Amino acid sequence: MAKIQGPFITVPNLISLSRGVLIVPTLYLAVSGRIISAAIMGVIIVVSDVLDGYIARKTGAISDWGKVIDPVMDKFCVAAAGITAVVWFDFPLYALLIIVGRDILILLGAVILFGKKGKPEISHPIGKYTASLIAITILSYYLRIDSLKGILLALALTMVFVSGIFYFLRAIGSIKDGSSAMATKH
Repeated sequence: MAKIQGPFITVPNLISLSRGVLIVPTLYLAVSGRIISAAIMGVIIVVSDVLDGYIARKTGAISDWGKVIDPVMDKFCVAAAGITAVVWFDFPLYALLIIVGRDILILLGAVILFGKKGKPEISHPIGKYTASLIAITILSYYLRIDSLKGILLALALTMVFVSGIFYFLRAIGSIKDGSSAMATKH
């Protein structure tokens, strides 16, 4: 059975985990009408998403745990902010379902690959770009910037589809590489 190896408590992992904690007061601020404060917290969350990976790479603290925690926190924060945006800020439900559906498929694919390869895959920058664009799009709904909502939503959903296809093709390639590598071992 595959196990996640390496240290759990690292600075980058703690930064990743902080996003899951910070999203709660951020959403509370948003629904209580303190949109600017919520937006500032949202920016802190997005910056922390960039910062954790940067610190991990620069300090050699990339860990298997970080490869799991970071994307799970990304998906949790996007889903939580998206649900709030649907309920309180007129974000389209269909868009949230597409976003969350893709995220669930990516997580399922990651679990399958982990089971086959025995180690988690590292995220690709396309996932970070997509998550950042989704966050900016949701923020435009929180701030009720009507002139940007439509174009940002179209761009975000385009990136959701492009990144979804990318991750699907990457998973297929990884499975093929893994099966050929396993065939040469036996």
